[in-house]
Amino acid sequence: MKVTIVTANGETVLNAATGSNLLSLLQSNAFFVDADCGGRGTCGKCKVKLLEGNTSAPLDEGGFFNCCKHTVDGDITIDLNDNTAGAFSAATAIAPHRIKARQGYGLAVDIGTTSIAVYLVDLSNGKPLDSAAQLNRQISFGADVISRINASSGDGLTLMQQSVRTQISAMSEELLRKHNIKEFEKTIIAGNNTMLHLYLGKDPSGMGQAQAVIFSSLNENQIYEEARKLILEMLRKEIPKLPPS
Repeated sequence: MKVTIVTANGETVLNAATGSNLLSLLQSNAFFVDADCGGRGTCGKCKVKLLEGNTSAPLDEGGFFNCCKHTVDGDITIDLNDNTAGAFSAATAIAPHRIKARQGYGLAVDIGTTSIAVYLVDLSNGKPLDSAAQLNRQISFGADVISRINASSGDGLTLMQQSVRTQISAMSEELLRKHNIKEFEKTIIAGNNTMLHLYLGKDPSGMGQAQAVIFSSLNENQIYEEARKLILEMLRKEIPKLPPS
């Protein structure tokens, strides 16, 4: 089977065995696809655009699907240029916190272990107007989740919290300034459990010891209360929403 991959550098054709997983195929051939959950199908970030062929994975309205859920059973052509759409989807498509149509602008923030993405959203139709992405500066405390959990002892937790909040604020302000927007109505912040703990200044050390009790120390109401305390300095009207990860 042939898998054709379209990127900014052109097209690459890979030969794939029937039954192979598309995400694993891309990773083994050095194609970067954001997949924070490691391919377990829970983060929603490994979206690629279907150009030709068929997929058994669910397609969204824009023609994107999660490549971790695609099993190769025929020739297919995909576009990796728009993989950042996956981060927007993950930050905004959590049902209890969907953005209701209204006038104004909002921000959808995705805190990844490697990178941070901020999306400026038109709330009247839920469409992203612009986006910005940067390496997560917490990488100076460690490249992976376990390293950052280990670094959270002592002053590390406070320093990592300050780092991510300052970075998100600066990225958001730049997007607003670029589009001459002085106010926005809503902010949604998403991320894996460790990234949300660090954003909230909560000790994540338990997650490095017992995966079965991840996030047991924070229920949803506590998350919102902590978000209220840690409100971004430039936020005008509404506290950030942190959907459970």
